[in-house]
Amino acid sequence: MAFNRTVRIRDKNDIPKFEARLREADGVTLEIGFPGKDQEGKTLAGIASTNEFGTLHIPSRSFLRTTFDAKETQKKLDRTLKALMTLPGESRSVENLTEALGVTMVAEIRKKIRSNIAPPNALRTVNLKKSARTLIDTGRMLQGVDYALKGI
Repeated sequence: MAFNRTVRIRDKNDIPKFEARLREADGVTLEIGFPGKDQEGKTLAGIASTNEFGTLHIPSRSFLRTTFDAKETQKKLDRTLKALMTLPGESRSVENLTEALGVTMVAEIRKKIRSNIAPPNALRTVNLKKSARTLIDTGRMLQGVDYALKGI
C-alpha cells in the first residue's frame, strides 16, 4: 500500500526585513568617548587617555578597555538588543537600536569609573583632591562620557 501525500510548507520569516535593516545600517557608526573640556580647558579625551593608559607618574587605571572587554557588558548589550527586538517594527529602527547600545555603554563606563579602580591614589593626590576615590576629582570626566550616532 502506497501513501501519496502532498506537503506544503509555509515559512513566514523576517529575513527580507532583516536584510533591509542591515542595508539601512550600512555606514552607521556609534562613537563613544569624551567630547568636551574640563574647567581648565583640557580635553576630556586627553584626561581619559591619561587615566586609561597611565604616564610615567600616573598608574594605568583601565576603565574603557575593561568595560568593553567585560563579559557582563557583553551580556547587557545582548539583553538590550533582545529586548528591543521584541518591540513593534518601527521601534526597532537602526537609530533606536544603536542609540540603546550607546546608552548602555555610557552607563557601563560610568559604573566602571565609579568603582574605585586600583591602585589607590598616592597620599599626595589624596591630600590635593581631599578624596581617596580614584578616577574622580571634579566629576567632569564621569559626566563627560557620551555617545554619538554618525551616518543617520
